[in-house]
Amino acid sequence: MRIIQRTALVAYGLFFVSFGAVQIMLMLEAGREIPDDIDYAVILGAGLKGEELSETLKSRLEAGADYLQEHPEVPVIVSGGQGEGEDIPESTAMFRYLTSHGISEDRITEENQSTTTWENLRNSKAILESKGEEDGKILIITSDYHVFRATLTGKQLGLDSSGLAGESGFFIKINYMIREYFAVVKTVFIGGE
Repeated sequence: MRIIQRTALVAYGLFFVSFGAVQIMLMLEAGREIPDDIDYAVILGAGLKGEELSETLKSRLEAGADYLQEHPEVPVIVSGGQGEGEDIPESTAMFRYLTSHGISEDRITEENQSTTTWENLRNSKAILESKGEEDGKILIITSDYHVFRATLTGKQLGLDSSGLAGESGFFIKINYMIREYFAVVKTVFIGGE
């Protein structure tokens, strides 16, 4: 009985230490400085209701539009397929948002097949390869709680990736930071697929 109790205590201890470590990494990665020499940006999708942007997707697009307006030489891939409850692909809604905020259509490439972070970045990498840009520096624009896993996935796929965080609301961030712990553990130990 004592062995079971000690094993359970050690398991709980490891969980709490690893959970705390991952939360610190999530916060640190979201606050990192962006390199000056970005060659391409990739904005990750995050859900629609019909054709309406979710708050999460809107925050990513706000961060992306601000960055792209300040860096008019950087082209962008908007990455997101069409899921349940979505009337159009996320990439189409993202394209519309960016063009309505002054980003030229010729800077935007749509990737409209992906439904996961790994697919977003794998499919975006294929687009970059077709343009001869796969060796460039890539800025992944996503939610604050998601930057760490997105850049980790990008690096697993061979992308020289940095992240830019869209600001999440407090309750959204708390909810997703808990969920991200398990997603990060899966990405580290199993991979992104």
